[in-house]
Formats: sequence, C-alpha cells, structure tokens
Amino acid sequence: MVRVGGRPYAIRCHICRQRKVKCDGTKPLCERCQAAGLICTGYDRQLQFSHFDGLPKTKTLLQETPAIMPQAKSRTGLVHTGFRLQKPVSQASPTQLLFPSAGPLSSAQYTALFLGTLQDRFLPRIKPPTVSQAIGRGEELCAAWITEACNLARNDGIDVLRHALLALAVTIAQLDSKTVNVPAVSFNYYLRALGGLRAGLKKGVASLSERQAETYLFTCLSCAIFENAYNRSLPMMLQHLKGFQVLLQQRGAENLDSGPSRMVFWEYRAMELGVGIINRKKSFLSDHGWMYPSWRASDPRSNNHMQTLVDIGLKIPPIMQKFDQAKPDNGREMTLKYKIFIDLVKEALELRRKLGLWENNLRRGDNNIQLYRPRLAQQIGTHCVFPFAYDFPSLEIGSILAFYEGTQIYLCMLMIDMLNQLEDLGRNVNLTNFSFAVPQISELTIQALEAADWISQFVGFFFEDKVGMVGRIVITFPFEAARTFYARLYNDKAASLESKSIIQPKIDYCNMIAQQYKTVGIETWRNNI
Repeated sequence: MVRVGGRPYAIRCHICRQRKVKCDGTKPLCERCQAAGLICTGYDRQLQFSHFDGLPKTKTLLQETPAIMPQAKSRTGLVHTGFRLQKPVSQASPTQLLFPSAGPLSSAQYTALFLGTLQDRFLPRIKPPTVSQAIGRGEELCAAWITEACNLARNDGIDVLRHALLALAVTIAQLDSKTVNVPAVSFNYYLRALGGLRAGLKKGVASLSERQAETYLFTCLSCAIFENAYNRSLPMMLQHLKGFQVLLQQRGAENLDSGPSRMVFWEYRAMELGVGIINRKKSFLSDHGWMYPSWRASDPRSNNHMQTLVDIGLKIPPIMQKFDQAKPDNGREMTLKYKIFIDLVKEALELRRKLGLWENNLRRGDNNIQLYRPRLAQQIGTHCVFPFAYDFPSLEIGSILAFYEGTQIYLCMLMIDMLNQLEDLGRNVNLTNFSFAVPQISELTIQALEAADWISQFVGFFFEDKVGMVGRIVITFPFEAARTFYARLYNDKAASLESKSIIQPKIDYCNMIAQQYKTVGIETWRNNI
C-alpha cells in the first residue's frame, strides 16, 4: 500500500487490475500472474515497439501494428530496441491470443505449451529413418541442440534458459500467426534471460559447474536465434555467438565432458563455418586443439559427413585471411609475396582435393546414388528462372549437400582471386609458369556457377513447412554463397551484355528469396545484391 493524497492506495499490476483481483505487489513482476500462467506486464505504463518514420507523435501513437526500431545502447550498456510509449493494445496473455482454445494454464503447463510449440515450429517433421537409408548414418545439424535445450528447461527448471527459449517460442508463434502481435512479452523474456546470464557470469566461467556452463551455452545460442527472428539483427546475433565463443574458449575443448556440451559444440562448428568463411576470418575452431580434442575419436558424431565437411571448410578462412593481408608494395616484396601466394594456392588445391574425396565418400564411390529427387519448379511470383527444383529425403541430407556446394563456391572464388594475383605478380618478377598443376580460371568459374545454380534449386525445399524454421537457418550460408557469386559475375568488368542478361534473372530470384526470409523472421547477410 502507498499513500496518495493522504489516502491508502493499493499497488496492482495491469493484469491484476484488469482481472479485479488482489495483487501481491511483487516487483518487477507479480507472483500471482505467474502462478496463474499469465504474463505479468508490470506496474509502469506499458510499452509497445514502433518504428519511428518521422510522422508526428499523434500519428505514431495511433499505429495498430507496431514494428521494431533500430537498436540502441542504454547507459547501462544493455542493448535494446528503441521504443515509444503507446496506448496498450490488449491486456490478454499470449496464451489467450495465440492459443484461444487452451484455457487457463498453470505456470508449468504454460512453459510446456510454448516449448512444445517451439519444437514443433523449429524442428523438421521428416522421418529420420530415410537418412540412414540414403547415406548410411544419422546426421544432426542445428536441430538436436534445441531439443536438448527444451529438455533441460523442462526438467531442471533453469530460469535463464527457460526465459530465452520462451522468448524465442513466443516470437516464432507470433510469426506463424501473422495476426497476433505480442512483442513486449517475448522481449520481456529476453531481458530476463540476459539478466540471468549477467548474474550467472559475474564470478567468471571458471566458477561454473558443468551443468551451468552447458546451460549458458544453450542460452547464448537461443538468444542469437531470437535476435535474428525478433529484431532481424545479424550484428546482434553475431554478438551472442561471440559470447558463445568466449564461454567455449574459457571452458576449453578438453573440459567438454558432458553429452550436451559436446552436442552443442559439434552443432556450433557448422554455424561458425559459415560465419568464418563469409567474414574471411580464421576461427579458433581451426586450431589443432579444438579440431582434434583427445575425446574426439570416442565421440560418434565426430566422423559423420557434416563434421568431416566442416573440418575441411574451417581451413578456408585462414587462407582467406593470409591472402587479404598479403599486399605487395614494392619489387623486392613482390618476390616474397609471390612465394607466399604459391604456398596459399597449394593449400587451397589440397582442400579442393579433399572436398572431392569427401563427395566420393558421401556417395560411397557410386555416382549413381540418388541423394535428391528432381521435380518441376513452382513459379514464385514472376520468377521462374530454373525449370527444375530438388527435394531431399531429409533435412540432414539437404543441409549437407547445400553446405558442400556453398563451401565449393567460396573456395573457387578464393582460388580465382589468388590465381589472378599470381599472374599479375608473375609478370613483374618474370615467373609466370607454375611448377605444379593448377585449374584454369574458367574451370573454377564454371564449377562455382554450377554449385550456385544447384543451391538456387535447393532453396524451395528449405522453405517447406515440414522442414521447420531450422531449415531456413541452415540454408542461409549456402544461399549467401550463391548470390554472392552471381553478383560477382554480373559486376565483372569483362562480363558481356549477354552474360549479364543471363545472370540478372538469377540475381532477381535471389533478391526475391531474401524477401521471403524476412517474412519468416530471418535476416540474410545482405537485403539486396
């Protein structure tokens, strides 16, 4: 009770005031709402997120469907989206809005409902036995960790992880509903998760138990996916992945003792492959201690097709970084740089050879093995660039092949750049003949173009409902590889008008796919080429 104008005045949250029940006044959120399975919206004036478009305040406050403003940092350093005070749209709980037939739920039932929804919308709904029938072993990519995280949140009642998963679950359910908008609810859970991370890490990573460490690893990944889905913010997603890296590095490869820790480690490697190649920066995961920890040989996931592909791919960013740093300035340095580039080309050729062996192993030496199923492509909007599209018996097979083609594209582009640089340097130092066999630039260009076309025909499969949200996330890296190469061909100074007329429809197709990504709550690396 507080005194207002000399009279006692009961403090009640917005939800209890609307329900006309007594509120316990617990701050920041009342326990009565949480016990009833409701989301307490607090005691202060409610906030709605909106995009500031320069209109007068009166018009902005009347918006019925608020969007998200650019991010900013508060004085405490907490990153958050900008917001504007608005008149509350609804006092109903997200359960009532998103699941009208669910009825009143307890806190445990509420958590179970939304975590179940998260798994249903996020994970693929394709029978896994087809994987073993096709390539001889089960593969896991960016999907198993969410199941393990939900199990941890349900069974152990870990608040920091539960809040992160609920933030993601409410956001995904809202994206699927296309009519209900409850941004404050998911953002509230997200802030609780961030607060829990900060509080738990105050004493440092060394003080964490194995269970706490794996919980925070899962929480960082959940927050990263939330940032992409909620804020459409790749920089903030990468920021959370950097936090994951710090936790992992301070924990150490040899200290990943539990099954969940190793699971999230293997799945993170595939994410880091795409980030490292696109950013052209070496990852700590390519160091020998992280590539071959002492327990690797005994872990059944270490030698599956995805992880052996990642082993090869993680060695590409170090070559990219060395190549970008080697810039000849004078004649004496050119001879030295020429030798450095020769060594880098040899390393790239070895990776290209290993990728060929990897594909042969995937097919068990038989090129007639059918890993995909062709079908007539469906026209999307006005774009029907490719007459055929391809389906896969499982998300795992599709992911592995898409990552393989994307890795091929970036390796081919790197080799083209290095060979062009070597030709220029060779003319200056009178060394134009290589003492080893190298592919022609035209051969590498054709190989990369074929891989980009394959990926473009794969994309439709990853947007099907049965594949789940994880499919859209998985194809982001290969899709970026394809449209980067299309843009490279189109912007080549030597490109003819005829070749540009062939590439332009493919670029338009990629831009259209990028817009589809936005509708499903995922941001690509570039909105348009």
